[in-house]
Amino acid sequence: MSEFFDSILSLSIVIQVLAVVAILVLGFLTFKFFPLKLEIRSITFTALMVMLSVILSIFSLMVPMFGYPSLKIGFSQLPLMMIGLFLGPSWAFLAGLMEDVLELLTMPVGFPFFGFTLNKILVAMLPALWMLIPKTKIKQFKYLPHVLLGGFYLLAMAFTFTIDEVKVGQEIMEISMMTKIGIFILSTILFAFMIVMLNIITNYFKTKNLRFALTDWVIAVLLVEFVVNLILTPLWLQTMYGIPFWFSVAPRLVKGTVMIQLNIVLGYFIVSTIERLIERRRN
Repeated sequence: MSEFFDSILSLSIVIQVLAVVAILVLGFLTFKFFPLKLEIRSITFTALMVMLSVILSIFSLMVPMFGYPSLKIGFSQLPLMMIGLFLGPSWAFLAGLMEDVLELLTMPVGFPFFGFTLNKILVAMLPALWMLIPKTKIKQFKYLPHVLLGGFYLLAMAFTFTIDEVKVGQEIMEISMMTKIGIFILSTILFAFMIVMLNIITNYFKTKNLRFALTDWVIAVLLVEFVVNLILTPLWLQTMYGIPFWFSVAPRLVKGTVMIQLNIVLGYFIVSTIERLIERRRN
């Protein structure tokens, strides 16, 4: 048992070092290619969104997984994504870093884990980086959200039906066929609802002439879900607590079918509202 905890500790140190290096390299490249422009509006908007993210994080629901608070359900990522979308990579990097520091101060834990710091930074930066991609032929991206959502659903279902049991420590947890069928039915209903809602809000905002298309926001949400919630977070949990990577992914795939549509609908209404307020102030 002591050898197991020693190996977990040594792996945690290595991952911590790699995360710090990744943060430093990302920060260097960001400020080199996207110099920070200090403006009162940018500072105010960033401060408000960061504080909102911290507040939402406090009220997030932590779902225990075998005694570990490993599944977080909340909307604290949305304000950080707004910063990346409206202000670009440099402000996004600073916002993610500041949010992590403030969260550590308001909700102290045993020790800071730099992997989660990297998560916060990427949550803000991924939408910003996506917006930098030239979209000269926007029709090519018209059905991209539907394809990505469909891929997410198929991945979730394939993973659900190929897993019969998972091993956590010395315990083996069996996943019954009835559980799999229940997950399949629930996920299918949620996926169908997600596609319907996507089409409804696409038609609603089609005539609004907004700077950010719904497609941009959908892809930003999916990037955060895939990169941060499905890849990096399970990796950090395995490093910290020994929770198997694939076992962490399974509930996140199911949770994602709910959170993706909530983040898309709620987030884009907020984005469009902010855009209209900005246009009103300019006029």
